[in-house]
Amino acid sequence: MDDETRPAAPNYTSAFLWMALVNLLWILDLIWAVFGLPAVMAAGWLLDRVIQRFCRRA
Repeated sequence: MDDETRPAAPNYTSAFLWMALVNLLWILDLIWAVFGLPAVMAAGWLLDRVIQRFCRRA
């Protein structure tokens, strides 16, 4: 296919980030409802560690 006739792909970055936030919030709310606040704090700490590890590799 000729690249000149192909339209540009839409930028879904903003929509993805908003939906990732929404999903993170409902998952943390579910953990809080089932296991309590210490479990949410532990999950947040663990998620922070995972993100830091990915940032160091990049």
